[in-house]
Amino acid sequence: MPNRTSRRLSAATRNQARLVDAGRRMTGTALAAREMAAAAGKVIGYRTALMAEALGDPVAMTNPEFTLMGSEKVEAATESAFAMADGIRALADAWNLWMATQARAAFGAAADLAACRTPLDLVTLQQRYVESVLTGSMASGSRLAVGTARLIDAGLVPLHRTAMANARRLAAERKSGSSL
Repeated sequence: MPNRTSRRLSAATRNQARLVDAGRRMTGTALAAREMAAAAGKVIGYRTALMAEALGDPVAMTNPEFTLMGSEKVEAATESAFAMADGIRALADAWNLWMATQARAAFGAAADLAACRTPLDLVTLQQRYVESVLTGSMASGSRLAVGTARLIDAGLVPLHRTAMANARRLAAERKSGSSL
């Protein structure tokens, strides 16, 4: 059975790995959001030009791009919402783990308090309780950080994919002169 120090070191290593994972995910999400914002600006520019052209030509108002504008947003938003709903479970699990860890530490300390016979016993109990609470909080906090990063990433993926595909498609159409 591993001793107390090796368990603490192992827990700290796992927490550090989770936080690095969360940081990596958040960095990737920030880069994807920046890329999506640039693509959205291009799409807005292309579509604004398309609308301006259509103002003078009623036949141009039948361009399928006008219908696509709304339906693709609904599809991407729906996919994003479902992806994020799945990710909520991981956050709930991390939150429940934190609550259970805190309750276990508190109830354990209350039970051990009855066995304290000396002031040294009381100090030792307090030290174990604080260590347990802090260790549990660090583990749960790192799980919450990873869960949050995954949740944001899951919600962004469909929106990013749609914005990037639109930017590529509209740029190609503009280049070929087919609809713009």
